[in-house]
Amino acid sequence: MGRTFADTSLVLAIYLALSAQIKADDHTNAVNLADLSFLCKIIALTKAQTTDFDNADLDSAPIAKLQLLNMSLSDPSWKAQFPKIQGNKPDTPGYCKGSKAPETCKQQYETWEAAARGAEEPMNLPGKVVYPDKTLATEAGRSTHLLVQAALAAAISKKDTYDRQDKPTLQSFKTNVKDALDNIVYGQPAADKVAATICKADATTDRVTSCKLSKMAKTVCGAAICLCHNDGTQNADICGGATSETTTAFSTTSMVAVYDKIHEKCDLTPVPKLSSGYIDALAAGLLSRLKTKEAGGAAKVYLGTITSNNDRRSEANKGCVDFTEISEGNAETTIKPELWPTKLLEIANNLKKAEQALTAKNETQSTLNTLQEQAEHLYEHLQHTPIPPPQAKGHTVQKTQGTTADDCKSPAETVDQCPSASRIYNITTKECKPKAGEESTAAGPGDAAAGEKMKEEKCRGKKKNDCKDGCKWEGKECKDSSILVNKQFSLMVYAFVSLVAF
Repeated sequence: MGRTFADTSLVLAIYLALSAQIKADDHTNAVNLADLSFLCKIIALTKAQTTDFDNADLDSAPIAKLQLLNMSLSDPSWKAQFPKIQGNKPDTPGYCKGSKAPETCKQQYETWEAAARGAEEPMNLPGKVVYPDKTLATEAGRSTHLLVQAALAAAISKKDTYDRQDKPTLQSFKTNVKDALDNIVYGQPAADKVAATICKADATTDRVTSCKLSKMAKTVCGAAICLCHNDGTQNADICGGATSETTTAFSTTSMVAVYDKIHEKCDLTPVPKLSSGYIDALAAGLLSRLKTKEAGGAAKVYLGTITSNNDRRSEANKGCVDFTEISEGNAETTIKPELWPTKLLEIANNLKKAEQALTAKNETQSTLNTLQEQAEHLYEHLQHTPIPPPQAKGHTVQKTQGTTADDCKSPAETVDQCPSASRIYNITTKECKPKAGEESTAAGPGDAAAGEKMKEEKCRGKKKNDCKDGCKWEGKECKDSSILVNKQFSLMVYAFVSLVAF
C-alpha cells in the first residue's frame, strides 16, 4: 500500500513539474501578453447583449384602450357616426367625403370605428360595464369623459414626442453601434463567422508596412495579429502560447487564417454589459497603454514591443502596432476619423444617445400604462354615481326661500304691496321693512356642510353588520357611502390631473 502511494506521488510530482515547465515555456517571451489582453476586451464588445435596443416601437395598446374608453363615454350622437355596416363597406366613409386629406381621414375614421365596435362589448370595458345614456349625461359622467379625453390627448402627445425625438436614435442603433463595432473589430459583420474567417486582415508587402492603423491594423483583430503573430523571423510566442496554427510571412496576402488562435484566447474574456461609459473607459485605457520612442528625429507612438531599429519590422521577441497616425503631436497627416481608436469614441457617443433614447422610451411607456390604468379606474368608478330621478312632466322648480327683507320689495308704491302681518310700510319713503324680530337668514354655505354632517351622524356609531342603507364601513367605523364615493373620486381626479398635465 505504501509503495503504491509513493509511486503515485512520484508520478504526480513529475506531471506537475512538467506542466509548470510547459507553462513557463509558453510565457518565456510573452512580452505583449498584457496588450493582447486589453485588445481582447475591445473584441469582446462585439458579443455584448443588445436586445434592449432592438425594438424602437412603443406598445400602443394603452392608447387603443384609451380610445375605446373615450368612445364608450362619448355623446350618443357622436357614437352614431360609426354605425355597424352589413356587407361591403364603402371605400370612403360618409364622414370623410369632401375631406381635403381623404386618406388621413379614412385612417382616423377606422380608428374611431374600431373603438366604437369595441365599446359595444362589455368584456372590453372596466367592470364589464357599458353605461346607459342617462349615466353619461350626469355631471360625473361628463367629468369622467373629459378626464379620459385629457388622458387620451396626453398619451398621443407623449407618443408623438417620443416618435419624433427619440425613436430615430434607437432605429439607427444597429448601424451606429452594433454594426460599427463589428466593423472596427473585424472589418466585417461577425454573424455566422468562425475563428478562421472572422477577421478581415490583408497584409501589404511586409510587417513594417502592414502594422499601421491605416493598413492591416485598421481593425482590432489586425492589430492583434501584428502584436502576436509568428511570421518565421519573429518566431517567439510573444503573446503567451501559440497564436497561430501556421507560420505565415507578412506579404501581399490575406492573414485571416492566422487569427484563429488569437480569437480562441480572446473568447476567454468575460462578455461585458454594453455601456457608453465602459467603451469610453476602454478608449481611455488604450491611449494610456501607448508608448513613445524617438526614431530618426521623429517620435513613434506604438502599442506592444518596438524593434531594435525602432520600427515595426520582423524581429525575434518583438511585435508592435504603429499608432502615430492618431497622435496629434506627430501625426503624418490630418488625423483620419475612420481610424478605429477614433471610431471607438464615436461609437461610445452614439451608444450614449441610444441609452438616453431607451430611457425616454421606457419612461414614455410607463406613462402610457399609468394613464390607461387611471382612466380605467375613473371609468369603473362611474358605476357608483347615483342617477337622479326623472322630473314629472310640467314640474317647475320653486324659488328658494330667502330673507323676509327679500320678500319685501322696496320701494313699495302702496301699503297693499307691504302686508302688515310681518312688515312696516313707510308712506313718506315708500319703503317696506321687516318688523323687529322678524328678520330671517338665507341659507349659507354652512348649511351644505351641516347637511353632510347630518349624513355622517346617521351612520356614526353603527356596528359593522348594521352599516347599511346609504352607509359603508371604512376602516374601523361606519360612514355615509355618498361622502366616501365623492371623496374617492376627488382624490382620483387630483392624481389624474397631475398626471396628464403636459
